[in-house]
This record gives sequence, structure tokens and C-alpha cells, in this order.
Amino acid sequence: MVKTVSTFEIKKRIEEFLTLVYFERVKLIIEKEGKPMAMIVPMESPLDKNKKRFDLRKFFGIWKDEKIEKEMRRFRKKFKVLS
Repeated sequence: MVKTVSTFEIKKRIEEFLTLVYFERVKLIIEKEGKPMAMIVPMESPLDKNKKRFDLRKFFGIWKDEKIEKEMRRFRKKFKVLS
């Protein structure tokens, strides 16, 4: 989601907006005199990285066929994906 705010609003409610960006993953466009000047975007948290890694492990561990499993091991090794 993207929200547009003025510099005046940012000055008054910066803490509220930072909370919104971090927890709700909202992107803020800051306008000055009606012109977009900057954007505040959420940083990727370590929890997001761990979640992606967990999903990859789950995906790459589902193969039962030995030939497919061998190819997947080769793929994991080549791209350094955790198994």
C-alpha cells in the first residue's frame, strides 16, 4: 500500500508514520508543495529473510523421485540454497 503525506504531517507525526511503515509495510511518499520529494519504505527485517529461507527449504524437500532429488541437490549446491 502507498500513502502520500505532506512535509507538515511528517513533522507532526513522524513516530506514527514510522510505525505504520514498519509494521503495516506501507510505503510513504512525502510531498512538499504538492510535489513528491521522497519515499519512506520498510526495511527488510531479519524475520522476513528467515521466512523466505524456510519456504525454500520446504519447497526443495518435497521430491520423492531419486532422479529429481539428485537434480535438486545439484541445483541447491550450484545456487547455495539450504536444504
